[in-house]
This record gives sequence, structure tokens and C-alpha cells, in this order.
Amino acid sequence: MTAVNSALIHPIAPSFLAHSSLCARATRWFGVSHGRLDWGDEGEGAAILARGHASIADPARGFPLLFVGADSPAAQVFGEDWASGQSGDSGIPDNDAEALCTQAYFDVAANGDRPALHYCKVPFRTFGGSEILLTYHRLLLPFETKTGSRLIVCVSDLLSFDS
Repeated sequence: MTAVNSALIHPIAPSFLAHSSLCARATRWFGVSHGRLDWGDEGEGAAILARGHASIADPARGFPLLFVGADSPAAQVFGEDWASGQSGDSGIPDNDAEALCTQAYFDVAANGDRPALHYCKVPFRTFGGSEILLTYHRLLLPFETKTGSRLIVCVSDLLSFDS
């Protein structure tokens, strides 16, 4: 099975989400924050970011990861050491999965302030070379920081993790 042949990324409506899901909570947080990200937030924003990741909204650079939350699916797949070392230089270590997953980031960056919600079923290759299949809801949120930087914050509700 190759990532290209078995991946599914499909837009879904927010009505598919459970009210208590991380994506639903993040949607409400985004509405209250008006698209402004405060890294000093110690409330709901901090809890959501711990389970998500933020990419620099720069299509020319391929949306490099600036921050990966310790409790995010990316940290679960690639490890906490990898996650804590992200500084805006690269994306995920699986180039095939990265290429499949980033098209929606381009769409969100082009659409300004509109989030995007997807059902995703994507195989990822771990550092050890094994393939795992993740099924998840993914919410992409376009944020602006206090300094005017544009970021795409991704939060996911992991539905299944199969090796």
C-alpha cells in the first residue's frame, strides 16, 4: 500500500463533529479569538495548541512547522523529541504524506480567514520505516499573531491509529 493510492482527504461539515471534540472546541476558540493567536494564552487556546501544530503560512516554503504540541497526533507518530525540535525549518519527516496533506494548507492560506475541516485517512511512514494508517478529523485555522505573522494551526481528532 502506498500513501498516494490509499489516502483520503475529504471536506466535511462541522455538523459531523461531536460537540466536545477538539475540532469543535477549536472552532469555537477560533470564533472567540477572531483569528488572532496569543502564544501567552493559558486557557482554552493553550489546551488546544498542546494537541495541535502550527505552520508558517508561507506557500513558497511549503508550510514549515513552527510548533508541534506534545500531545498532538504528529508527536505521537514521530515522537516527542522530533516534535519539540520544530522551529520553522521543515514539515513532517514523511515527504509523501507531507505532499498529500499540505494542499489544503495552500487553500486556507489563499482564502484568508476561512477555516477548513476534513475527514482524513492517510498512511504515514514512521522513522523506523513502518507504515501506520491514521484516520482523523482535521481542522485548519488561519491565524495572525500579535506581530502580524500568518500561521495555519492544525488540530485533529484522532479516530483510529492502525499499524
